[in-house]
Parts: sequence; C-alpha cells; structure tokens
Amino acid sequence: MRRKKKRRKKKREKRMRKKKKKSQSAWRLPFVPVC
Repeated sequence: MRRKKKRRKKKREKRMRKKKKKSQSAWRLPFVPVC
C-alpha cells in the first residue's frame, strides 16, 4: 500500500508541472508583441 501511495504522488507532481508551464507560456505571449 505504501508503494501505491508514492506512485500517486508522482502523478500529482507531473500535473502541477504542466500547469506551471502553461502559466509561463501565457506570460511569454504578451512579451513577444511588446518587443
């Protein structure tokens, strides 16, 4: 059971990383036209 719990945490970390990447993309978009 402990091993299964660790696997679930890894999946959650991957989702958080994807959300952060999307936020950066939105910030970069407005920076391109400003140049």
